[in-house]
Amino acid sequence: MWKKLDPYIPNYPYLNSNDKLIFAREYQPRQSYTIGETNNLIFNFKKEVKYKQKGAWYYRNQSVSRFAKELNSLFENANNYTEFCVTAIPSSKSKQDPDYDNRFEDMFSVLRNLSKKPISIEWPIEVANTSTASHSGGSRNPGNIQGNFVWNGFNQVPDLLIVVDDVLTSGSHFRAFIDFCQANGYQGRIVGVVWARCV
Repeated sequence: MWKKLDPYIPNYPYLNSNDKLIFAREYQPRQSYTIGETNNLIFNFKKEVKYKQKGAWYYRNQSVSRFAKELNSLFENANNYTEFCVTAIPSSKSKQDPDYDNRFEDMFSVLRNLSKKPISIEWPIEVANTSTASHSGGSRNPGNIQGNFVWNGFNQVPDLLIVVDDVLTSGSHFRAFIDFCQANGYQGRIVGVVWARCV
């Protein structure tokens, strides 16, 4: 299921030959959740918190669990991932925003329960302020994205940092994340893992 991403694909102009990314699925942008399983899973994973007290949240949690199970299958079958740390690309919403959704925190919690390997979770970067999401017209300029980042650092600096996101669109957020980590002194390996890439 999991495959290496070719960084030279024209869809991802912000990635370069040194970037290491892995993806599992293919997402069709500007299409509805009815077009296929992947779109349905992504739509539910991104479900807004206003649905939290409604029946639709069940499907959000099902998607969270599915992401964790598929991520666990990657780690269980990868011998070079014996010791690693996971994190996620920050949401466009700050953690102080009442509409902030902790879907990645929930997914990592499920992953940790599933995994036979010890998994360290770190949050070295967060956003200072809520901004417009890129898919809604927000900036895809890595410099602009970094301008809203806050460096929290690591509790324990890992040799391998696995940066997780749900959908890869242009690579701008990965570029911003990787560059910001390195600008703040991180010298370890970084591998990006996305549940789905846009096609």
